[in-house]
Amino acid sequence: MAIVRRAFQTRRVGHAGTLDPFATGLLLILVGQATRLARYLVGLPKAYRGVLRLGRTTTTESAKETETVLRFSKNLAPVKIAVLPLSKKEELSSIAKNIAGDLRKYWTVDYDETASIGRRYRRQDEIGTLFAVTIDFETMEDKKVTVRDRDTMKQDRVEISQLMQYFQRKLNE
Repeated sequence: MAIVRRAFQTRRVGHAGTLDPFATGLLLILVGQATRLARYLVGLPKAYRGVLRLGRTTTTESAKETETVLRFSKNLAPVKIAVLPLSKKEELSSIAKNIAGDLRKYWTVDYDETASIGRRYRRQDEIGTLFAVTIDFETMEDKKVTVRDRDTMKQDRVEISQLMQYFQRKLNE
């Protein structure tokens, strides 16, 4: 329940069902005003339905060049942010590792410095990562990183000192 409270940033969390980890079935978790419904849901037969939508998009004019994008919603995406230094050079990777460590305190973060940046973007798209933070050689001069949005492919230059606020705003929209 503590994990749900932190994820939804609320104290009002309840459940309808058992917290026994060996019990069969699903645990219905209620957040906010929905906690008022708990007494009506306990003991009733429940049916659950989930939908997972996979999308395919073309990244270039060529029909050969397609990429698979797993379009999880912001709440369901297993990895929220990927941190990708443009190269393995120590000056970029040290900045990238610091950023990844800071972001990891609040969200699930993947750090990747293998292969080309395009392949790393595609790998992250395939697992449904919402945002990719790229540390490039300009980062050392202007203290900004490039943040790429999975769904829009839009890229923003964001100051390193403003990354937390940027992601809090984007992930809570």
